Amino acid sequence: MIIDKPIVIENLCDKFHNKILLQYLSIYKGWSICNDFTSYGDTAPSVNTNTYSDGGFIARTFSLEQPMPENSYHLNEAAYFILSKVAMHLDIKTYTGHRYNWNYYNRSSTGTQHRDADKSASLVSILYNLNTNDGGTIIDGTMYSSVAGTAIVFPSHILHKGVGPTKSSQRYNLNIIFAER
Repeated sequence: MIIDKPIVIENLCDKFHNKILLQYLSIYKGWSICNDFTSYGDTAPSVNTNTYSDGGFIARTFSLEQPMPENSYHLNEAAYFILSKVAMHLDIKTYTGHRYNWNYYNRSSTGTQHRDADKSASLVSILYNLNTNDGGTIIDGTMYSSVAGTAIVFPSHILHKGVGPTKSSQRYNLNIIFAER
């Protein structure tokens, strides 16, 4: 399947599933401050990096290029479950996960516009929202609101950025990069 524009999948997982994930994320010890480079892996942001922005916090629990952090097994299991549900929904039979990033934004957080991968890589990104809030993700100039249980699937080379909430206290999401085989 060729994904050439964002696809929104609503109600991918139920509230109970998200609640368990949020509880686990609240005690996970692998968070780090997300600056302009930590969330993007091999690709740098596509904007002027001379200014600082509060990108929130990030927990990278899986990457093909890095060893798996301690105590990330349950989060990786959950990320693979979400990846599998997206693949089933889109009728993708074989796929390989490349990276799992868990993101936390507060009211002062905003991401930097970036690409998850180069166009030549033919990778696909999933942004899965764990909680409903007034933040969201801007993908190729279009704002997608954060609605719990909703996944947005798009080519990894499309410019996008996370937007922190302004009224809600927090925003959690999962960013998965995968390849169809």
